[in-house]
Amino acid sequence: MTQIRGRAAVRKRRDQELPIMKDRKTPESADLDALSHLRAHRVLVARRINEIALQIAELRTEVEALDKEIRSKVQQLEEVDRGISVLMSVHNLRARHAARFADAIRHQAAAATATDQDGPPAAERADS
Repeated sequence: MTQIRGRAAVRKRRDQELPIMKDRKTPESADLDALSHLRAHRVLVARRINEIALQIAELRTEVEALDKEIRSKVQQLEEVDRGISVLMSVHNLRARHAARFADAIRHQAAAATATDQDGPPAAERADS
């Protein structure tokens, strides 16, 4: 094996580093490569836009379903609230009625106690 020394070795290394002329790109081929790269990038961007549009549509339908569910829950809560207010008004009426009834019983008891303390009623006293 012979070793290459001197200028021949430098030339050989330089030739290995530099591309051959036919491998170099001409301006037209560089433009075509850039154009094809842009087209490929545009296709990728269009696909991503379509994916995002589909996600938006899915989210929109999900939001509409949740909105309907929330509205039904609000209606249920309004019905429960109306029921509670009706029950409270009935309870208040019952409480008032019970209070009146208790007052009437107390009044009767007080009247009975007063007559017991005074003795028999005047009509009974006249008979005796």
